[in-house]
Amino acid sequence: MVCLVLIETSGNQQFIFATNRLRENVGASQLTLDVGTSSVMSCLRSAVPGTPSFGSPREFRAWLGDLPGSATLAGGSSVEPIMCTSGKALLLASSQETGRRIVQEVTRKALSDAPGLHVSGALVETDLAAEPVSAAIRRLHEEHERVRWSLAGPAGRMLRLPVIEECATSGLPAEEFDEDDLKARDAGKKGQPKSAVSVAKERAAREAMRRMGVLRSERGEALHLASKTDDLAEIEDSLDWLGVIHADGNGLGALFLKFHRAIGVDGPEGNEHYIDQLRKFSVALDACAERVFCEALLEQARTGLLQPRLLRDRRRRRWLELWPVVPIVLGGDDLTLICAGELAIPLARTYLEKFEEVTGDPEFEGGIISKIAQGGGLGDHLSACAGIAVVKPHFPFHAAYGLAGKLADSAKRVKQKMRLNGAAVPCSALDFHLHHDSSGADLNEIRARMVPVVDDGRTRLFRRPYVVTPSDNWQCDDPGKAWAAPRQIDWLIQAARALQARDASDGRRLLPNTLTHELREGLFVSRDEADARLRLILHRYPGQELKSLLGSPETLFLSVADVDDKNSMVTGLIDAMEYAELTGGDA
Repeated sequence: MVCLVLIETSGNQQFIFATNRLRENVGASQLTLDVGTSSVMSCLRSAVPGTPSFGSPREFRAWLGDLPGSATLAGGSSVEPIMCTSGKALLLASSQETGRRIVQEVTRKALSDAPGLHVSGALVETDLAAEPVSAAIRRLHEEHERVRWSLAGPAGRMLRLPVIEECATSGLPAEEFDEDDLKARDAGKKGQPKSAVSVAKERAAREAMRRMGVLRSERGEALHLASKTDDLAEIEDSLDWLGVIHADGNGLGALFLKFHRAIGVDGPEGNEHYIDQLRKFSVALDACAERVFCEALLEQARTGLLQPRLLRDRRRRRWLELWPVVPIVLGGDDLTLICAGELAIPLARTYLEKFEEVTGDPEFEGGIISKIAQGGGLGDHLSACAGIAVVKPHFPFHAAYGLAGKLADSAKRVKQKMRLNGAAVPCSALDFHLHHDSSGADLNEIRARMVPVVDDGRTRLFRRPYVVTPSDNWQCDDPGKAWAAPRQIDWLIQAARALQARDASDGRRLLPNTLTHELREGLFVSRDEADARLRLILHRYPGQELKSLLGSPETLFLSVADVDDKNSMVTGLIDAMEYAELTGGDA
């Protein structure tokens, strides 16, 4: 009998995005990563003599990927890691006693190093000679759910009696004063009161920035990313619009649930192969996230859209050249980052394109991602969807992230339409919103305002989401192609360029702002009103710029198939105007 051990965090989003301080967001993400990686490896080094230390995530992944896929703890080892990723670790232990000790050490370390983060562990015994490891893992997750819900949440650790001062950033009870508060120090005062949670996050942010600062491409090209926490405020202050991107893989959760089918084993005799493939697949996903992120940034740099900004280092009284990009969550199929608003949509598009390319590369990590995707019925590569919320820099970050998450969910509607014989096919999409208000970031309310109360809600003043996967790669039934055809992202880019086009002789816009705004106002009156305004000006602007905005001749609207298989009348004018505003000024 051996023991399977699961250690996992919960409430990650609430923990990471609890405050509006970017430094704490970055540090919280690092603390979540550490639970499933460095904390577990620290326990392994004490339990298994000879376990090495690692100087970088790449070294750790290389070591983990090269472990043998033994289900019998080869070499007399008492612990064998199966999966070690951000916020989650799955291990094989020789006994319940060893498993309990690992859970105890990791959770105790989390209490001291990451207060405010909910970390729990569970273990189950199994005879891998008689039980498939996939069945044992299912039992383990059920046991972990029972344990997790039986524990009190982190809020119970932050008691407010006796009455103590409140943390300046988190609202939690304060523990100390901020020693790095330069303004207070210059004035001869104490810094802001800080909670234990905020202090831990800021401490971890230094390690996170060091890890980001050494990110390089596969060819060794360095990235101009911030490597010090002090740079984060400078980047934030330099932005007119802040883009929050949240990207998530399609079908990964279901793929893990049927992993035994994806690799073609479903019995005790395949346990070693199952463990080996699960470990290699997990390692490959983490490596994929890093590679895709780096390649996406470098691609934007080559096009000239992403350029270093000159920022002042106030502590060292010097100037730095840094890209306005800060990754917050980067691992597996998840990506959350902030960047300059004008960069957000192009960067998200490139990330999704590279994600499909790398996961389908037969040379990447031995082609294991492509092989398992095919075995799981997802095609020869994986796809992902992204939500992009573009807000003002000091807009509440948790609200911006929440909006980006809802937009990513909206983009995932592509999974319902792009199907072949009833099965989903890989297709990536994105949805975005440019938020001018200081509040009201609820996507349902935002989109409700863009659905006039006519035609039983079949008229919509937006085309979003937009499909990123090129039409040549749409391996789906005809209804899916009909749904995706008017939602290709190339249309959005061309329409935005038409709004930005200028006369070569005098530099004036070929489509004046007053004209497009009059058309926009007409959309909110009625479809007939908008098209009537359009017909009044069509003869005055016979060029292709205005025609590129039309759904069909003499109308701004286009009849498209919707998610519920009913036709809707949609227009992309507002979509194009928002994108043009980001990339080329007021449109």
